[in-house]
Amino acid sequence: MAVVADANPDRATNGRAVGTSADDVAAFWTVLYASVTAWEERGRVAPELVNVDVQGALRTVVDRLRGRAAAMAVLRPEMGWLGDFFVADPDAQQEMVAALGDEDDGGRGEAVLVGLGTLVNQLHLFPVNAYGGLLERLITVYDFAIREVYGNDTRVETTRFKPEPLRFESQLVKFIDASR
Repeated sequence: MAVVADANPDRATNGRAVGTSADDVAAFWTVLYASVTAWEERGRVAPELVNVDVQGALRTVVDRLRGRAAAMAVLRPEMGWLGDFFVADPDAQQEMVAALGDEDDGGRGEAVLVGLGTLVNQLHLFPVNAYGGLLERLITVYDFAIREVYGNDTRVETTRFKPEPLRFESQLVKFIDASR
C-alpha cells in the first residue's frame, strides 16, 4: 500500500501497479476497495482519525482504475458491477439489483450473483481481518441481491436440533417421592 501512502494516484494506477492479468487486476481491486471501505468505516467510527489526503487519493485511484479500459476489460464481472454499485445513488442501486434478475441479459446477472457469492467466500477465507469491512459490505449487498432476485435467501444454513429433554428418574428420586 506504499503506492497510495504518498497520496500519488498517478503511480498507483500505472500498468505496473495494477497489472495486466485478470488475477493481478482482481487483487489490486480487492486491496483498493478494502482500503476505501476501511477508511470510510474509520470515518464513521472516529472522524477525527480520518486522513482526508489518503481518502482523496484512494478515490482518485478508484476513478482512474475505472477509467483504464485495459484493466476493466479483464476485471471479473462482479467486481466491475460492484465498482458501479458502490458509487451509485440508492435508487440506481435498486435498479442495478433488479436488473440482475433479467432473463434476457445473456446470463450476466447470474454470473454477477455467482461471482458475488464466490468473492464473499474468498474474502471470508483470508487469514487476516484487513478485508473485514469490505466483506461485511459485500455480504450485505449479496444478501440483498439474492432476496430481490430470488425472493428469499437460497444459501444452505446449518440447522440445530433441540431434542426433547430426557426425563429420567433414578431409584433415589422415586424413593424420595414415595416417602413424601
